[in-house]
Amino acid sequence: MSMRDVLRTFFGNANKSVQLQAEIRDGIANEASLINQRMKELIAQQANQAARNEQLLKEVIAGLANQTQTLNQRLKELIEARAK
Repeated sequence: MSMRDVLRTFFGNANKSVQLQAEIRDGIANEASLINQRMKELIAQQANQAARNEQLLKEVIAGLANQTQTLNQRLKELIEARAK
């Protein structure tokens, strides 16, 4: 093999290598972008779920307070009725 053939092969492979590296970089960047987008979606879902859980907790607390108030009123009425 002549020196010219060796150089031609080397530089031909080097050009292919640069092209493959660029394709790999593009593929990794695209994959990273997809992963980042999915992460943002999951974070948004978690935030929405946390907000919903907080709202449900407030509703449960309000319901318990109302129920306690109702039971206290009923107990007061029973005590007053017995006192008569």
